[in-house]
Amino acid sequence: MPKLQNGGGFAALSDVVIAEMSKVSLSNVSANEGGGFHVDGRLQVINSSTLSVQNARAGISGGGFLAQKDVNITGMSKVEISDSQAVFGHGGGFVPAKGLQLTEGSAIFIENATAGGKGGAAYSEGNVVINSSNVSIQNATAGTHGGGFHFGGLNMYNGFMVINNSQAKQTSSGGFVDNRALLTSQSQLVVRHAKGNNSAVLTADCLHIHPGSAFLMDNVKGGHAVMLQNNDCSSDGECSKRTLQVKSGGALNATGHLSLAFLSVAACPNETVHLSGISWSSHSPLLRHQRQPVEIDDVSIHYQPPLQNLLINCEAGFKINSLVATCTACAQGVTLNATNHMLQALSPKDRQCPSKVTVSRDKTSPCDCPTHQIIKANFRGNESVALKDLFATCQSCHNHSYYDNGTCRKCGVLWAWSDGKSDKCHWLPRENWQLACLLMGGAIIVFLAFVLFEILISPLVVVDATSDPLEIASEKVFTITAQGPIVGLPTYLSRIVHWLVSYRVEGTSLQWLDFDKKSKNTVKVRSIGNGKLQLQDVYVPFDCAACKGVMHATKTFPLFAVLAVFISVVVLVPVTWVVAAMSENGFGHVLVTAFYCLLPTAVAAAVLHLPVACLVGWFYRRTPFSAALNEYHKHIQCKPHLGRDATHPRNQGLMALTLQDLGKHFERFILERNMHFVVANIVRPLACNKRESFVTLWGGRQVDYFVSHSWGTSFSHFVRSIRSHAMSKGGQTWTDATYWICSFANNQWDIEAELGTDPMDSAFARALTGGIKGVVMVLDQQVQPLTRVWCLFEFFLSSRENLELDFGTDAGVIGDDGCTSFDIALEVGRKIKSLQVVNCETSSEKDKQDIFDYIVSELGSLERMDEQIRSLMGNMLKKNLSNVGHATETLLLELGQI
Repeated sequence: MPKLQNGGGFAALSDVVIAEMSKVSLSNVSANEGGGFHVDGRLQVINSSTLSVQNARAGISGGGFLAQKDVNITGMSKVEISDSQAVFGHGGGFVPAKGLQLTEGSAIFIENATAGGKGGAAYSEGNVVINSSNVSIQNATAGTHGGGFHFGGLNMYNGFMVINNSQAKQTSSGGFVDNRALLTSQSQLVVRHAKGNNSAVLTADCLHIHPGSAFLMDNVKGGHAVMLQNNDCSSDGECSKRTLQVKSGGALNATGHLSLAFLSVAACPNETVHLSGISWSSHSPLLRHQRQPVEIDDVSIHYQPPLQNLLINCEAGFKINSLVATCTACAQGVTLNATNHMLQALSPKDRQCPSKVTVSRDKTSPCDCPTHQIIKANFRGNESVALKDLFATCQSCHNHSYYDNGTCRKCGVLWAWSDGKSDKCHWLPRENWQLACLLMGGAIIVFLAFVLFEILISPLVVVDATSDPLEIASEKVFTITAQGPIVGLPTYLSRIVHWLVSYRVEGTSLQWLDFDKKSKNTVKVRSIGNGKLQLQDVYVPFDCAACKGVMHATKTFPLFAVLAVFISVVVLVPVTWVVAAMSENGFGHVLVTAFYCLLPTAVAAAVLHLPVACLVGWFYRRTPFSAALNEYHKHIQCKPHLGRDATHPRNQGLMALTLQDLGKHFERFILERNMHFVVANIVRPLACNKRESFVTLWGGRQVDYFVSHSWGTSFSHFVRSIRSHAMSKGGQTWTDATYWICSFANNQWDIEAELGTDPMDSAFARALTGGIKGVVMVLDQQVQPLTRVWCLFEFFLSSRENLELDFGTDAGVIGDDGCTSFDIALEVGRKIKSLQVVNCETSSEKDKQDIFDYIVSELGSLERMDEQIRSLMGNMLKKNLSNVGHATETLLLELGQI
């Protein structure tokens, strides 16, 4: 058949009728329009006739054929079109321009049709009616819209249309209807394997499916299954406010993959969108971005994981009369969550839901509560709940409670913390701020208690201690100047501490004051300011002083306990109350936890105690006196005696210059204090390392003079007296004179060895009998040596050994030409007048008795000793009196009075 401009097989300028079982067959034809044939009028295929077109091609529209008017196929007739194409136009299979009537058991079969424009298999601007007839479209493709077909309207009455493997490059991969798509009287529209990008499978103004009819989509891909855009909202229009209508018994079913939603409905204003008779198998939403209200009835959705949360998004709200959602492959089942505008399908990870959820009148059965949650009291016993309450039926246990077999129990005080979401309680809070508050409160308490403890146990270092007479001469007060943490407190706090505690004094070398383990003597003090403490209710037996020693507070535990409790109440109670109030936990529970939080800082404090105590002790132990002692020790230069008898007392002499320097170095500490102070605070500490005598530190010298003296004499007076004697005997070389002084020559750390087994075995006697030049007895205003037994023993030995005996004072040697001290001479006379050796004293009763026995054995009686002393002292007084008279006469001559 020759190629024509329109109608590749034939072209008719008027109507064409194929009737009475006629058969028309065209193949391998092409034309500009109507590749098989072109009819300018109407086309009828009637009375069991057959029209067959194969391998037809149109440059523009109507690949199989094109009829400018309507097409009527009736009476069991059949139209078959295969391998047809409309290159740049519409209707790859055929184009019934003004409409199509397919009735009375007729059929259309289209296979492998392609259109460059609309309607891959068929295109019509008019209405298409399929009544008791069938349409089959296989493998149709449209370049723009309507992969299977593109009709002005579609009405199916007991008709059947199946579309397999259709696609459109723009929209509507299954079909496109400009107006209404109506399925009624047991009609079926089936679309299988339709493919599109984000387009719909079917696009129409409205879709009406009556009872017994169905629109079925199987394994389709695209954006939506159905897209409805109602442009006919007039009261008499076919789509009037019925954009989607699936009546009871009708069906709208689909399976496949849709990237956007099952439905896209642009309904009329004030229209309620009714979703019913729908069955959908996918994981995408049912309807999204809907402005009109939605009512759901008899909708079934079969989900495949993963579920998209959104099911319906409707700005005007929705109502669900009947909906079933299933997800058999979801491990946690499926449920719904509703808000005013949104319905979500979920497969929650934290709870177990059924694989099928049924909604009736906006209510459904709830899921099982998540692990460690219980049903709220107001939902217990309810088989169904409102959609909006589905996720409000369960609750975790309250804070600080734990889940126990379906009930909640309060955490105990020892394990007091929980967020209520587990079956465990914890011993510390889970919130960082709660733990931080408790740790900080505990740290403050431990820090304050630690400081308080260190203050109380740190010893007070004695800087100076001295006795002072009261107005009542027989009584004395003892004042200690100390340094340490306690005296460093504000005055009112320091006084409170002193009032509450007692002190154990150690290391002062004052026997009446230092702590004795047997008597367990402690002292009470009161603060008189400037670090000075005055002993309370203590008898001070004699004048004494010290510049060393420590004071340890005793009975501090009750005070520490009271203050620690006070600190805890002031700090811990407010912190505990705040944390308890903000965390909604019990006060007692939080209080126990607060004590837990004390433990780390308490352990740290225990670890730090020793180094801190050592640091505090190091800081306070250095006093001005200890500094002076260390400085003096550094200047000692030992020049030992190298002879064989270097340790003999006659070689334990101390240079007058060394004695002078010692007194000058410690002058501000010694003041008018006596030898007891010097030995206890200077001599013994300086020699404590090697436990030797003071003289040994410097290196002993051969003794020139033996010094007899009382330790009760002022040391400054003693030093001046020795200096006077040395100058009297040596003149300009007085500094080289050496003296045996018991307090310096004897080892004060082993005094029993120095005393020997009897008086003549003592260091005193060995020095006196060691070939020395003489003896000097140091006298003060009280002439104390004449009341001491050892001094009288030394007096006796010097007399027996015919040693020169001088009486030294700070004014000079009594009886020397240069000495005019009349007051001491008179006091000596008074003492001699009443002197009786038997009344003299010593610190040891044994020494006293041994010396008395020795004197008696030598002289016959103690009275003979009294006579010798009086005789010798009398001669000294006469000589001193003569010197005083001579000095007085010389002075009068100088004054011109004689």
